[in-house]
Amino acid sequence: QAFTDAYNSYQQGFYDDAIAEFRDFLTAYPKDSRAARAQLTIGNIYVSQKKFPQALDQFDLTIQNYPDSDTKCIALYKRGLTLEELKQAAQAKEAFQSVVRECPGTDEAGLATDKLKKPAATPARGGRGA
Repeated sequence: QAFTDAYNSYQQGFYDDAIAEFRDFLTAYPKDSRAARAQLTIGNIYVSQKKFPQALDQFDLTIQNYPDSDTKCIALYKRGLTLEELKQAAQAKEAFQSVVRECPGTDEAGLATDKLKKPAATPARGGRGA
């Protein structure tokens, strides 16, 4: 019930309540099959709030604490997206490479491959065109 309550708060947009409830759930039930999902959702909430450093911490915790979970590949990919938001292109590239290497055949690996194919944004140059 604790997980369901936290998820309902999240879906209703009560993000601060949801974070607190998910943290309570993780404290009470760290080995529950939904614990990785709870940790990942906290990261998602921080992304929606544009709190990227906090989101990155949560994705890292998901990867570290639940390495065998089906959420690992999602967390790795979202870690890359979050690093992009933080303008850390080299680290984002490394994160996307990790997804491709560690999660072959997953949707996240396909998305990461697409990200790696896109050239990094370069600053616009002044002057006239070619």
